[in-house]
Amino acid sequence: SSDRTLVLSVPYISLNGEVEGIQDAILGIKKQVSSKSTGDWTVRKLAALGVSFPLSNYATDVATPIGQKAVTLQSRGILQADHRSGAFVMVQPGLDFRMFPDFQVGAAAIGRVGYAGARIYFDVWADYFHTFEQGVDLSIGAGQGSSWFKAGFNLYTPLAKGFGLIAGGGKLFYGRNIGLAWNLRGGIVYSITKKGS
Repeated sequence: SSDRTLVLSVPYISLNGEVEGIQDAILGIKKQVSSKSTGDWTVRKLAALGVSFPLSNYATDVATPIGQKAVTLQSRGILQADHRSGAFVMVQPGLDFRMFPDFQVGAAAIGRVGYAGARIYFDVWADYFHTFEQGVDLSIGAGQGSSWFKAGFNLYTPLAKGFGLIAGGGKLFYGRNIGLAWNLRGGIVYSITKKGS
């Protein structure tokens, strides 16, 4: 609808062509709480809730696993300021509650600056995450709790009949229980619009 968005993400991960597979799906819903316009700016407040869960039986006992096979509840608050020109600024703090294989709580904070037009979207972002009460390091890229700081960019262009192309990249600058590397990604986006909303 006009104030609610349902999101489904199914990533396929390849690490140096050695470890690859479908990683963890993310299913979430985002709802606009309020919207206020002042001059050329519109400030929106949104709330989001989601769950991530593994979709394949990938290995976690290797040096560079593609994930941790965790089931995690994710909560986010979003504050976004949109300019009439299409420029925007967004901050997104929140908490993650990892329910399985062990219970852990982490804090997340994301910032974005970008432009959203009719034919092109782009942004640059910075992402910080920290797990409280981290446990034992199991390998180079996995363990009982992760922390990181990374930054990157996203590009999107719509095609036809709800389809669009997305591309992006980023770099992990430091972290714990996560591999430090560059990454590039691409994908197809399909948007469903409910008539009458």
